[in-house]
Amino acid sequence: MDEIVLAEFAGRILPFDTATASRAGLLPTADKRLSAFNPLGVECIDPWRFADTPS
Repeated sequence: MDEIVLAEFAGRILPFDTATASRAGLLPTADKRLSAFNPLGVECIDPWRFADTPS
């Protein structure tokens, strides 16, 4: 996997160190509650319910 993935994404992988991870850990993230996106005005599709919808 390393050979394929690293070769495919060469030059497009950004360094990610402990300082970056610590900073990213402070960013707000959504959890499984889709309602967390309501204030943002973002339409969300619940993949678990969407999969059960007949096409």
